[in-house]
Amino acid sequence: MNTSKSDLPSYNQWRSSNGEGFSLFDFLRGVIVTGAIEPDPLIAFWKLLLPDLVEHEGMVFLQENFRWERYRTLRDEGRSPHQIEYWMNLLGISTLLEGLPIDRVEELSRDIVFCWRARLAEKFPDRCFQVEICEDDGDTFVVFYQVS
Repeated sequence: MNTSKSDLPSYNQWRSSNGEGFSLFDFLRGVIVTGAIEPDPLIAFWKLLLPDLVEHEGMVFLQENFRWERYRTLRDEGRSPHQIEYWMNLLGISTLLEGLPIDRVEELSRDIVFCWRARLAEKFPDRCFQVEICEDDGDTFVVFYQVS
């Protein structure tokens, strides 16, 4: 993410109280220790960047998006494995992070793509995946699927 520390008002408020050497890691520790943020949302965000993955019938899915009913519906409609992976792994970032400015959503989407590529390469080094940002009607999505 290319966001400058000067663009982070909460961090800058903490920094002004703690001095020049106050880092983003110090800030993270501070908001957790003081209870300003619970660890659970941080873990959820971590899983957004480096998701758990599941494999079924040679296809790879985001564990948090995998729903058997949806899988069966797509399969029974005669969708190809590529299409099933696409529709089940499509994640609406602008909806998930509703309220963030669009430039932040776009920046975070690029970072998600980078992280997902690394995660997929780590877990499935012998496979080739397309990981991309899609836009539709002003909404931003990130998706991955296998390619030949």
